[in-house]
Amino acid sequence: MRARAADRAVERTLPKGGPAAMQAAARPVAEALLDEARRRAAETVARARAEADAAVAAAHRRAETILDRARAAGRAEGAALAGADRADARDRARRLVLEARRRVYDELAARVREEMGDPALRPVLDAVVRHRLGPGAEIVPAPGGGVTGRAGGRELDLSAAALAEAALAALGTETEELWSPRSGA
Repeated sequence: MRARAADRAVERTLPKGGPAAMQAAARPVAEALLDEARRRAAETVARARAEADAAVAAAHRRAETILDRARAAGRAEGAALAGADRADARDRARRLVLEARRRVYDELAARVREEMGDPALRPVLDAVVRHRLGPGAEIVPAPGGGVTGRAGGRELDLSAAALAEAALAALGTETEELWSPRSGA
């Protein structure tokens, strides 16, 4: 009963003039949603970048310690053993750096999913589904936040996970910059 009342309320807010008018009316909502998602993603990336810098710096310090120990052991055990120890230390250091990167990336993805799963976005997501699939679209809450929509054999996934994945993909090479040394750092 509440769903029908909500649908009627949405129908009363839909513009007259057919699909073109509905698209024009929905465009600012979709743009606002995208702007908000970009803003939140930028904030999340900034926080993640700071954490990544700290994690990578710590991993480098640990790697240097491992290398120092390997060098000392290598000098004591001989040139042949030192080479093998350095290679092992570089491998361990590389693993530490990669593990730190993975943790930061996973945390970034989780934060973006959390932001995209905000229940306050639900009315906007519903409007986007109806705009893209039509007013008769079936809208279902997605696990973890967001929604999915179906109409006439078409589907639209606006789940928090799908939106987070799209936001991270939209960042493209910006996420790679998290791992790059900063100039002047």
